[in-house]
Amino acid sequence: MRRWLLAGCLAAGLASAQSEGERQFEAGRIADRQNWEWRAKQGLQPTEAEKASQAVADAIAQRDCARAASQLNAGVAKGHPELMLLAGAMYEEGVCLKPSWERAISFYEKAAAAGRPEAMARIAAGYAAPAGGRDAAAALWWALKAKTALP
Repeated sequence: MRRWLLAGCLAAGLASAQSEGERQFEAGRIADRQNWEWRAKQGLQPTEAEKASQAVADAIAQRDCARAASQLNAGVAKGHPELMLLAGAMYEEGVCLKPSWERAISFYEKAAAAGRPEAMARIAAGYAAPAGGRDAAAALWWALKAKTALP
């Protein structure tokens, strides 16, 4: 009886964690959409990279991982730093891609080299987390390089 209860609690915990991640993704997606709508009202057109990022986000929202990966690969192939940052996040979190900290870091490093400072902060936070292997020296180095708060 206890095993069934424990299994039920674990399943409920996983479901709530999954739904929390989905809620955060949706909140970010809504904020992006509002930002783009505001920019459109100002007469500013989205860049090619922003359009590619939106295409990936739309595919994820529709749970079409094959299309999301295809759109992501196309944007990365064009060298868009925004898509490299997105690829790192997708690998780090396991969104439509198999979770891989090593692959996430490689994309974060490319994004950082292309001028995206938030990529350095993601690397610092990842090295500070248990999933990244808790490498305090690497976390501190990347945090200082990013000029951000220490993780």
